[in-house]
Amino acid sequence: MYRKIINKKGSEFHYYEYGIGNEKTILFLPGYADSGLMYHKLGRSLSKTYRVLALDFPMIHRSDKIYDLKMLTDFVEEFVNQLHLRNFTIAGFSSCGFVAINYTYNNPDKTKELILLNSVPRFILSKVNRRIYKGLTPLFLLRPMLFIYSRLNTIKTIRKFLKLPQISSFTIDRMRKYYYSVFGTAVNLVGESVLVRFKKIRVPKKIIFFKDDTIIPWERYQRFVEKLDVEVVVFSEGLHADKRIYWQKLKTLWLKTPKIEYQDVNIEKSK
Repeated sequence: MYRKIINKKGSEFHYYEYGIGNEKTILFLPGYADSGLMYHKLGRSLSKTYRVLALDFPMIHRSDKIYDLKMLTDFVEEFVNQLHLRNFTIAGFSSCGFVAINYTYNNPDKTKELILLNSVPRFILSKVNRRIYKGLTPLFLLRPMLFIYSRLNTIKTIRKFLKLPQISSFTIDRMRKYYYSVFGTAVNLVGESVLVRFKKIRVPKKIIFFKDDTIIPWERYQRFVEKLDVEVVVFSEGLHADKRIYWQKLKTLWLKTPKIEYQDVNIEKSK
């Protein structure tokens, strides 16, 4: 069920809700250019047991503003307070996994579990590369640069050549129409590191990988993740939320589905 609310501060929230009335609650955060609608099938599958909330981030509704990690974290916090959520699971997809980490760190008394979907606490692993990226960030945030990148990133032949996953027509539309807010926000998020905060979080943590994901490849981050005190689940296929089997695999994290293998690799409490 699609909902829209405005709180006393004037903040506008667009979100999808399934399983209304269920006590167990999961809050899903989409990627920087996606909508909470990406969780529709998963939300319906879990609705008999869980209350599922899938929130839109503001950058796909406002084309004039670039957001950073703090702003998006504050946005999620306002939403949680508006709905009076407590003792819930929060799951962040891709770069917006940073937001889930940041929120959990700031609100350990409200969250009972943190899940990262195709995400890690730090995308740029090298300190040198992070410094270079930070130095170039003002250039990347120029409107002409964001416009050019949005056009290149939505051309099917270029995405196929770079082995990037398929994206929906909805996401393509948002990448083009809201290129300034969407890609500007993405630039800010990619350069962040929330590793220290992630390590300090004491609620149960889980990172979900897919071996065929070309955006967050397991091979690149395996050694980094295995040093973290966190449960890691690695599935064989699903890409970056692009295949039907992706959602079937995720469903098994919450529901027992005998016909689908629960996991291909499970590294518990890797260090």
